[in-house]
Amino acid sequence: MKKKLTLFILIPSLLISSSIYANSLLGTVGEIYVAKKVLNHKKLVLGGALLVGIGSFAGYKITKEKFLDMIEHPQDHEDMMLTLIEEHPLKFNAFKAFLNYNVEKTDDMEYKQSILEFEDYYHIGNNDEVAYKIESSSEYQQYLSSIKAKINDIESELDKSKMQCDNAYYQKLANSPIDFPDNLKLSEDGDNNNIYAVNRYGNFPSDRNGYTPDHIPSYKAVENFLIKKGISLSSKRRDNRILDDNLTAISIITSEHQAGSRTYGGRNLKRNIEDAKNLKLATAEDIAFFSAYLILFKFRDPTDYIKANETLIKRNFYLCLYN
Repeated sequence: MKKKLTLFILIPSLLISSSIYANSLLGTVGEIYVAKKVLNHKKLVLGGALLVGIGSFAGYKITKEKFLDMIEHPQDHEDMMLTLIEEHPLKFNAFKAFLNYNVEKTDDMEYKQSILEFEDYYHIGNNDEVAYKIESSSEYQQYLSSIKAKINDIESELDKSKMQCDNAYYQKLANSPIDFPDNLKLSEDGDNNNIYAVNRYGNFPSDRNGYTPDHIPSYKAVENFLIKKGISLSSKRRDNRILDDNLTAISIITSEHQAGSRTYGGRNLKRNIEDAKNLKLATAEDIAFFSAYLILFKFRDPTDYIKANETLIKRNFYLCLYN
């Protein structure tokens, strides 16, 4: 039986009249400020019917005023955008169509540039020049080759008797907090806010002072890997909090995570599916990608980053992610 698809008509209309906005947004000083911004931009936002069609998801709703704040402050909407990208593909496709329509139809160049910068932030535009430059570089290929070799070296030195990789273990990974004995040295010493600290994601503090713990391989790739193993998981990442917290992460500068991660935002839409088929290769590619980013865009030697990831690789072996 064919599924019915709901088509949203693109029309250059406002979601709601300015008078209704003025009445509905009065209240706190912050709300009045937002209302003024919306009224100032009321001629800019096009394709209102499509925006309405996106509707609500996971407790979020993209209204006109919300959208204007999103393109002006993309860093303040990461949780919502990553939820939209990872968990609601049909609504995300509608949102991309809405963005494209506004870029194509607006005659306000400042507004257009804001949208393009928003797309670039989440890597959802048509061109990702940073990723293209990295993956076509000799640096990326060299790092990828050396990191693959290092993973093989680490594997040959592991105590395989401590690894019981069966479905019972994967059930535990999804449902029970997992830490390892100190003698395995599967976390870096010191404050987890420090750059290149490696640990269980859930052990990183919520106040990260400009650093972000980066899952390697990506959470979504691991989720798909476990589903293929027959492990029952929710389609909503927030419902799989124990699994999310169990996975291995390395702390990097937040702005560099957004720009230099191989799997941040829209970059991971297709990659997570392929990565799930070979998490060992995905790990090597993730590390090589960020290493090349550091040297090509930040002009920094990635040696310390690569060295720290040896701990991450070893921990992932003991999590049975490379079987």
